[in-house]
Amino acid sequence: MMRELIKEMKDELLKSVIHKIETLEGSIFEKQQVNDKLANDVKRLEEKLNNEKEEKQQLKMEMTKQQLIHDEKLNELEQYSRRNNIRLSGCVDKERETAEESVNIVLKTLNAKMPTIKLVKEDIDIAHRVGKFEQNKHRQIIVDCNPG
Repeated sequence: MMRELIKEMKDELLKSVIHKIETLEGSIFEKQQVNDKLANDVKRLEEKLNNEKEEKQQLKMEMTKQQLIHDEKLNELEQYSRRNNIRLSGCVDKERETAEESVNIVLKTLNAKMPTIKLVKEDIDIAHRVGKFEQNKHRQIIVDCNPG
């Protein structure tokens, strides 16, 4: 009887251990499935991140290319807009000179130096000084001439 009791205890203990092992195996299996899913998610997100990095790099290159094109066209436009401009140096300067006063100085100076051209106010769109006024220095005058 003692042997039977010991055998029953062993069987109960063995069943308990087997049950615990099966429970742990099930839990490990579930954790492994979650882990595999997370690993797949990480891999997919890494691929997506790499694709977005490549796309970002391509967009940066395209932006740089477009910026260069834009800068070139802007430079061409600025050069085109200045095609009728001249810069005049050495004319007497005053601190608060208006555009009209600058036009009159340009007309007086150029007509005195080159009387054959006979400039009039209508030949000039605008004239203005460049830079900050300083005593005993003469700022240059930018003259935008009417073509024709």
